[in-house]
Amino acid sequence: MKRSSHHGFEGDAVAEALELEQCAAATVFGVVAGDEVVATEIVVAGVGRQDVPGSDEQAVGDGGLGTCPVNLRLGTPTRPAPTTRPVPHPAAARRKTRADVIIPASTNAIFQTYPDGAVAAPYGTYFIPLAQPEDALWAAVSASHRRHVRSAEKSGVQVRSAPECVTTAHSIIRNTFGNSSLPFMPLKNFARMIEGLEGNVHLFVAERHAQVQCCAVFAFSQHSAYYMYGGSIAEAVPGAMHLLHWQAVRLYRQLGVRRYDFYGTRINPSIGSKAAGLAAFKQRFGAELYQGYIWKYRISAVKSTIYSFGVRCLRGGDIVDAEQQKLRHYPSYDPQLHS
Repeated sequence: MKRSSHHGFEGDAVAEALELEQCAAATVFGVVAGDEVVATEIVVAGVGRQDVPGSDEQAVGDGGLGTCPVNLRLGTPTRPAPTTRPVPHPAAARRKTRADVIIPASTNAIFQTYPDGAVAAPYGTYFIPLAQPEDALWAAVSASHRRHVRSAEKSGVQVRSAPECVTTAHSIIRNTFGNSSLPFMPLKNFARMIEGLEGNVHLFVAERHAQVQCCAVFAFSQHSAYYMYGGSIAEAVPGAMHLLHWQAVRLYRQLGVRRYDFYGTRINPSIGSKAAGLAAFKQRFGAELYQGYIWKYRISAVKSTIYSFGVRCLRGGDIVDAEQQKLRHYPSYDPQLHS
């Protein structure tokens, strides 16, 4: 790609789309902010001729990418199973922003509906309601998780906030992602993400004998604390990550945060799969499953096809591609509404 004279990019924007998609967690931070109407941003392709400030990645101009500011109202569902109902047509975004495709948001953005014509997939997140006594929170943790927490404490593991450990944390998380053959953002992007969330972010490490065993990054507001990224070293002290999460739960409860969000989970993962193991890890902290949808929407048929083709070639598709086959088996799916 080459920079154009108006500080945008010329040519194919697929590679930038993939990087923006990976680094877009903070831009959708307001999507799950309870009953209030909140401003948020959805990363889209082809926003317009001017760079748009405020994204995690550089906004890209004409023919590239940026962020589309929107207002969303998302309330707490009255039952676990989401409902499908008509919503405003996203093509309005094309008229206002010259957008070409709305790509999947970060996995803490769980919608209770999706637009007609969107490609959608069932998805959810595990969360712990924090407005309860600490004893009740501890009682909800499974017996096996409580044993892991106590074991780590007896081994001398200590958890602390460590904003100075950005480089160490990035290395641990990158290696953890690499163990699953997944890419992770460069160090400069990771550091910029944390810097951009200043005042609403914690980088926690669990240490033993001054050696970091595991780490986790949390973005938080009064509504939720989001477990964004985490990782452990090889041969970490057993229970270190369990202890880190428990101490984080205690801290955010003390700060008056209303819920502790584990940041996304697949619905009905295959038994014995890594996704099933991750879901069990979260659930055993006493977390509840919040179910809904993730989705993407084609506005420009040609450019959105280029994006989808690029994602499939580079990493086999995005999260919607991976999960959309489950939609027809989802309780609220109505093929007449979304054909």
